[in-house]
Amino acid sequence: MINHLQDCAKDYRDLDRVYIPEPMLAAAGIGVEALGEDKANPALAGVVAALARKNAQLLETSRPFARGIRDGRLALEVDLIQTLADDLNTMLMNRDPLSQPVHHSKTDVLALFLKRFPAFALMRLTRSRAK
Repeated sequence: MINHLQDCAKDYRDLDRVYIPEPMLAAAGIGVEALGEDKANPALAGVVAALARKNAQLLETSRPFARGIRDGRLALEVDLIQTLADDLNTMLMNRDPLSQPVHHSKTDVLALFLKRFPAFALMRLTRSRAK
């Protein structure tokens, strides 16, 4: 869902694809053509933010998943993917995907990894002691 929302304008313009539910657009009083604008109007921004909020609930449910993975490298990878997804989803709630970037640079990924790693290491340590 995050990938579809972050690229909603590009996919509409380049591929004529719309991944945002049309009933949500219609309920906001707009059509798919709003995705072709240079900047999201308030109605479209509201639809994107609403979808991101729903996605945040799913991400909250998946957050503990890495804790249950025995293999440390795989657990780290899953935890980092979760962290990146959480961050992108937050961007979608606060940025305009039509006019602002909603992607991570390599530097962003590294910074998020470094920020998250101590909590991940503590989680792995407490997981090991709980056995």
